[in-house]
Parts: sequence; C-alpha cells; structure tokens
Amino acid sequence: MKKKLNKTVSLIFFLALISLSSTTALIPLVAAEYPNGYFYFKPTDYIYTTDDLSVGDTFQAEIYCQNLLDLYAWQVMVSFNATLLNVQSMGFLPDEPLHQGAHMKVGPDIDNAAGTVLFAVTSLETFGVDTILETGLCYIVFKIMASPPTMGYVESDLTLVTTGAPKCKWESYSPAVTYYPDTTDGYYKYSSPMLAKLAVDPREICDPTLLPPATFQINVTIDDVKSMYGYMFNLSYNPGLLMCISFKIHDVLDETNYIPEFSVDNWKGFVWVRVTYYSPAQPLTTFDPLALVTIVFRVKAMGATNLTLHDTSLTNPTGEPIPHEVLDGYFCSVIRDVAVIEVTTSSTEVYVGWPVNVSVTVRNEGDLTETFNVTTYYDNNIIYTITVNNLTSGEQTTLMFGWNTTEAIPCNNYTMKAEASTVPYEADIADNICVNGHVKIKLTGDVNGDGVVDISDISAIARAYGSYPGHPRWDPDLDLNRDKIIDISDVSLTARNFGNTC
Repeated sequence: MKKKLNKTVSLIFFLALISLSSTTALIPLVAAEYPNGYFYFKPTDYIYTTDDLSVGDTFQAEIYCQNLLDLYAWQVMVSFNATLLNVQSMGFLPDEPLHQGAHMKVGPDIDNAAGTVLFAVTSLETFGVDTILETGLCYIVFKIMASPPTMGYVESDLTLVTTGAPKCKWESYSPAVTYYPDTTDGYYKYSSPMLAKLAVDPREICDPTLLPPATFQINVTIDDVKSMYGYMFNLSYNPGLLMCISFKIHDVLDETNYIPEFSVDNWKGFVWVRVTYYSPAQPLTTFDPLALVTIVFRVKAMGATNLTLHDTSLTNPTGEPIPHEVLDGYFCSVIRDVAVIEVTTSSTEVYVGWPVNVSVTVRNEGDLTETFNVTTYYDNNIIYTITVNNLTSGEQTTLMFGWNTTEAIPCNNYTMKAEASTVPYEADIADNICVNGHVKIKLTGDVNGDGVVDISDISAIARAYGSYPGHPRWDPDLDLNRDKIIDISDVSLTARNFGNTC
C-alpha cells in the first residue's frame, strides 16, 4: 500500500511540474508582447505559380489571434486588390471561441468592387473568454481573378485594416473596453513558372563603420536554374565611392570546363564577366543559390550606391536564352536618420467640432537627403499624413495639421502624437515618434471645464454677454458658435445642453 501511494504522489508532482513549467514559459511571454491583443494571417504569405493554380481557382487564407483577455466580441476588416482577387466566402475557424455558445454574427460583408471584407461576432453569454495563446478567428476564401504577365507576377497585400472605420478591433466583457490590436498583414503573389535568379548577395550592405579604405565583398549568385551552359553580366557601381580590387570566378558544382572572359573599369564603374562552358562540361542545374563570381571592393568615399546587374544573359547547351530575373544590390556607408523633435497644439481644451492646429517639427539627422511621411494622431486615431519631400541633411521643417474634432468623444483627454515613417536602414527609430501633451474635448456649454453644464456656465457667458475680440470681457472659450461675439446664440447653446455631464 505504501509503495502504491508513493507512486501516486510522484505522478501528481510530475504532472504539476509539467503544468507549472508550461504555464510560466508561455503565457507571460505572449501577454507581455501584445498588450492590446494581436491579429495576424497564418501563414503570412500565399505564393503560387501558374503551375499551382489557374484563374478562377481559390485558396484559403486564415486569421488568428493572441492575447485577447476576457474576449466578448471581435471584428476583422481586410482589404485586398480587387482586380487580382475576389472573396467568395468567409467563416469561423474551428477553434474560434465565441461561436461555440450563444452568439450573434455580423457579415461577412463582402465588397469585391472596393476590395474589402468585414466579419464580426459578439457573444451573448454573461462572461468573456481568454485567448492568450494562438487561437483561430476566421478564414477567407479568395478567388484568383487575373493572370500574371509572361515571366512576371502580380501581388497584393492582404491588409488587416487598422485605420478609419470599420477596422479591426475586439472588446472585453468586464469592463467593456474596446481594443485595437497589433496586426501582421498577409501577402499574395501569383507568378509565371519559376524563373532563374541572377542576384547580388548580400542584397544590401549598409554599415557606417566601412570607412575608407575598408574593403568588403559580394557574390553574384545563380538560383532556380535548369541546364545552364553559360552566363554573362555587367555589374555597375559608383566609381566615386567604390573600386573593384579583385574578383574570382568559381568552379560551380566543381565544373572546370569553361572559358572565362572579364573586364574591370574603375573609371566608369563596372565589372563585366562572361563564362561559356564546353564539352565535356555538364549543364548546370541548381535550386539553391550558388556563387558564380566573388567581387572585392575598396571603399573610396562615404555614400550610397546601387550595385546594378544589367546586360545579363543565361544560356542552355544549344545557346538559347534562359528566362531569368535579376536582383540588384545596394551599398551604403552613411547614417540615415529622421526624427520628430516637437509636437504642439493650438489649444489644450476645445468643444466637439472645434478645429485644433497641430504643429510638428521634423529634422533630418542623417547624411542623405530623405523623403518620408509624417502622420499625426489623437490617441491611436489618425488625423492626417503629410509627405516631406527631399529634406536635406541637417535641415528641419515644421508641418501644420488641421484636426477636425467632430468625431472626438466629449470628456476625453486625447494624447497627441506624431510619427515619421522609417527610411531604409535607419540608424535610430526611437526618435521617429514624439508624444507631447493632451487635448481635452469638452461638453458643448461646459465653459469652465468641470464636466457638467450648469448655472455656473450660463453665469459665465452672461457676464461676458455682448463682448467681442478686444473687449475687456472677451473670452474666446465663451464664444461657442465662434462668430466673434458672445450673444444670445451662445447662451442658447449652453441652455440646450443644460444638465449634461461627463
């Protein structure tokens, strides 16, 4: 009996240990990473060729979630390129938690002309559901509407919409709070049969520590090719920044029966290579990247340059061309950095519908002239986006944004924020966002801002009655209809809202 008891205790302890380790390893990690929840496509990419699917065929994309605590309702809004795809249907994934019990479904609302689809569900139970770990929400069945061009492809983002209305969101049960989750969009690509790839590898080298006369190397690689028996390329670069000091032609797949031809011109900035195989060489086939040529450059000056492949050719044993795509490279030895340095507002307290001017100052703190977008927000709601064109190194500019507060909610203090889009290879993205201050939206008639429209507000307007700009009793916050005079219209607006509270 004692032995049996010991085994039982050991088993319980072992199971408890497993439960504890799995709980502590998984739940806090996800919860901390996505405080507002997370909606995402899984898989992210939906990539097909004409060998896989034809126009009129369908594929299914799926949307999942994580870290929705006390979930009571959710809504998914997706946009897509309607010339390439149409939505045939949309529905719940098997592990979607709310449709198992009493629920109300909204949609799917499919608009294939505009390229949008909306789907939502709310529980009718008296509790919410936690979905901390990965949980399915819904699927979308897309129909392929257009063919890719010959030796090309078409593509579309499958965007989980996070701006405007309607958009992706979810709600908790108690308290009833609306959250706007982090998202990862999907991507659709439909191409002609797989093309061979002639590429610069690595595609991008951006390193401000590569000061003259430092050196670095790249490879020109081949991938996804069948029966190659010769190749040619011209690689161009900025000769003011780089100089080719050596290169090596590789024996690809240990094949040595070939004739190499090459030329380097560091005045004009190019490396030209042609390789022709001859019998008894076997045609080369590979579906993994292999280096054809290694090129070593010396840095002559700071700056950025494309490493461009052009006048390229791949041929088979009969001399016929092999269709292929070319992937260029990029070198950068300078710092790129844009920053939002100040956000100010024309007012800190306004009534619903009153305009607020938001002033945003941005600066180019990098070494290259930059073009980027600046977006202003009240809380997480977009006000407007302005493109800054060709801001030179060290220069700053101030942008003016007009916020129409018609859609703002009274009694709220909104956080004002501006964000600059990141430029390629940006050195510091922490300063791309600037948060500065709040704007309070007051109830119409609540002239003293205490959250209630009462006799104190009417009294304040009465004392300023008849005043106008420049008058000793003038107070612009009492001019509710903004007609530059405090009169019976302002008193009437306050009286009609008498008794309203936050």
